[in-house]
Amino acid sequence: MSHDARSRGPALLHATAFLLLSAVLAAAFWPILVGSRSFLHWDLFYEHVPVWSSVQRLLHRGEAPFWIDGQFCGTPLLYTQEAPLLHPLAAVLLLSSLAPNRAADVYTLVHFLLAGLFAYALCWDLTRRRIPSLVAGVAWMLGARTLQSAIWPNAVGAAAYLPLLVQGLLRIGRGERRGGLVLAAVAGGLLGLNARPHSVVGALPLIVATAAVAVWKATRWTRALFDVGLAAVLALGLASPSLLPTSILHSEMDRAVGLSPAERNVDALRWGGDLDEVFLPSDGRNRFPEAAAYPGTAAGLLFLAGAVLAARAAPGQAAFLAFAAGGVVGLAFAFGDAGPYRFFSWLPLLRDLHVSARFLISWAFAVALGAGLGAAALAARSRTGEILALAALVLLIPDLVVHARRASPAASEAHYRVVPRVAARLASRPPDASGFPPRFWTTYVGLPDRLDPRVSPAWAASEEPLAGALGMRFALEGLEGRGPSLLRIRQLLDARNPAAARLASVDTIVSELPNLPFTKSAVPGPPIWSVADAPPRAWVVPRALPVPAGAGLAAALSPRFDPRAAVVVEGPVPSGPEPAPAGSSSVRLLERRGGRLTLDVDSPGGFLVLADAYEKGWSARVNAESAQILLANGAFRAVRVPPGRCRVSFTYTPRGLLEGLGLFAASALGLVLAIGGGRAAAPGPR
Repeated sequence: MSHDARSRGPALLHATAFLLLSAVLAAAFWPILVGSRSFLHWDLFYEHVPVWSSVQRLLHRGEAPFWIDGQFCGTPLLYTQEAPLLHPLAAVLLLSSLAPNRAADVYTLVHFLLAGLFAYALCWDLTRRRIPSLVAGVAWMLGARTLQSAIWPNAVGAAAYLPLLVQGLLRIGRGERRGGLVLAAVAGGLLGLNARPHSVVGALPLIVATAAVAVWKATRWTRALFDVGLAAVLALGLASPSLLPTSILHSEMDRAVGLSPAERNVDALRWGGDLDEVFLPSDGRNRFPEAAAYPGTAAGLLFLAGAVLAARAAPGQAAFLAFAAGGVVGLAFAFGDAGPYRFFSWLPLLRDLHVSARFLISWAFAVALGAGLGAAALAARSRTGEILALAALVLLIPDLVVHARRASPAASEAHYRVVPRVAARLASRPPDASGFPPRFWTTYVGLPDRLDPRVSPAWAASEEPLAGALGMRFALEGLEGRGPSLLRIRQLLDARNPAAARLASVDTIVSELPNLPFTKSAVPGPPIWSVADAPPRAWVVPRALPVPAGAGLAAALSPRFDPRAAVVVEGPVPSGPEPAPAGSSSVRLLERRGGRLTLDVDSPGGFLVLADAYEKGWSARVNAESAQILLANGAFRAVRVPPGRCRVSFTYTPRGLLEGLGLFAASALGLVLAIGGGRAAAPGPR
């Protein structure tokens, strides 16, 4: 056979695998591919897509999207990364003209396909057998753990890059330094830029077990250990544009205080609880999908076959043992503090995340890839084994396709196109006295169940209270939001009293709470309350009341405090000219563009109070001179202004972003040097 014919053989096999996996994906998600349905779940609808919408709107206007004004009185994008802007695919989709929900759909669908392709490639690398590799690809692409991750687009991204990372680690263990470093470092970097720490932590048992086995089986284990460490350093460097700003912001966010044991274990597995979802196709629209891990009946049986054959010489034997060990640990950790995870859950990173059930990603990966290796072990033993592997693939595809069509978190695309009645009403409000968009606060917990096919988009729109961050989809700005927030804003939200609404310049409250001390609207739908005495977003007060650090919010919420007469400032107050005798003042918004705003202030002097969230990345200038930003009223910003007319500007610069980009460039260069200076080991016998 000629060299060209031999080279075309594997290429044709892989092209066929690509087409088959694409066809399976299309069969599972055809309504989403054609646009009649869209991925939809509570987190996706009320958290992720609103952030995609806000970021996309800013990018289309040519503005920097690193500060999001629409929720929590402003929040930094590089911590709230539901729209992972620094990921290459997400950046392309956010810059596109696709509707935000369709852009998120495409991001999810592409990563579904990548998950299947990378799992296929990993199994092929270990076995050189096509049918077992397709078993692994299908089982990982459409397994319930990957499927139900669609409620968080970047969680599907984490599932997609995990096989690539594992393949790199195993290649390092085989001495294939160049390929191993490239795969492990690039996959790890994409995982970081994808910004889904819960999924990465959930995959740690599998990653650690794979790295340990790769080093243990290496001919030169010291070199393999060094290369695994080098790959980790390079991956962290490639992910630095996302990881560094996030780590810098962490101390200011509500996650920095950690979660209570009850919060950490809210979705942990329980005996007699959701344990059936781990093994049976019992997840879906009517069950919260944290426990979902069903791999397909055929995949589960092949995994058991692989476990039986693992003690004998078989293709990928060491990898199977690594996957099984990581998967068992992940399954045990999914029980949270009721299991061995309690020995680790107090650690700083783990105590900040809802992780317990998400350790099932390690278990699901072990079963899906173990199924491929089990099929390869059967095929290697006899012709009958090859037939069994093919039969398993034929049974697996319709099983998982039907399960995906039944259980995928999707609903009619029309739910994203209908404007809720409350949103239309709130959008009709004029700007406040300082020229800012008015701000609202929603306290609703009960939401229309759009996953119920009996709930029409029109009915849901009439009952929708704009919970979570949903208002951002309609360019509304709220005190409430969804996901992590700045700690001071979280404390303000927890107060839930009229003073909190006034401090945040909230003029409208959408609330199911009875007997609020505001004026209730008589319009149908969710109750709307008007806050008649709310101050504008920016105003001037003549004096500051200094309080110790941490005492600002309590002082500002005191019934005796009048936010129109003074501002509570934590720490020392900068000196300046005394205000002129009391007189009228005016504040007018001149410009507001993605992390930049300019105000025209005419006053007797004193302190300009801006009811936008305080964060250390903000800087201010008064008449082109640098000015200190004060932590005002426990959560907001203020600067001292002189008597007369002046111009005040605020600029937001994400801390750590430039440094992260520098580390990215250095790591990319380091990767090139590392693979250029090393030699790939000679291929061993297959």
